[in-house]
Amino acid sequence: MEVTPLPTTQEELYELLKSTTVGGKRFVININEGGQIRSVVLIDAKELSSIEETLSLMEDADEIKRIKNGDLAVHTGDFLSENEIIEEFQKLGHPTNIQRSYAQWHLVIARQVRNTVFSFNFTEIQDLLKFLFNDLLSQHEKLGSRLLADLSGLATVRHGEFRIIYRLDNTQKVLRVIEVQKNPDYQYVEPR
Repeated sequence: MEVTPLPTTQEELYELLKSTTVGGKRFVININEGGQIRSVVLIDAKELSSIEETLSLMEDADEIKRIKNGDLAVHTGDFLSENEIIEEFQKLGHPTNIQRSYAQWHLVIARQVRNTVFSFNFTEIQDLLKFLFNDLLSQHEKLGSRLLADLSGLATVRHGEFRIIYRLDNTQKVLRVIEVQKNPDYQYVEPR
């Protein structure tokens, strides 16, 4: 991490920001306030999200175990394919308009995730599946935050009250959902 004084011009600040967002650099900026030096850190927002998400997950040993089990399950073939996911959803007795919108990537979910997802109410399941099949499959690079440390190789994304943890298989073009969490404290606010 590079230590630098507070930029004095807008151009210097722009160059620092550009180096952070494009170049992946981190900076410690020292600010002199009446003879007292204070420091702030400038890092890319995506990197900050990765750090925060990783720390949040690593606080919960049970969650780490579920993530590892889901990852192992998908790796050993204990998962549902896209068609099986849609069939399971249709068994709930509601018509479905969930369709794949991104032909290049495919989706699978760990069987243990199926049990979690299908314990939600119909509206929640439909919303989550639409997000997975449409937004996440087509925009996983933009939406997701990579995880770090012991969770390296995994990524996470939040959608409303859900946190989805997944692994990308770039060779086979498969997005493997290994865990879904529902935030019990989340409160949906109807848009005005």
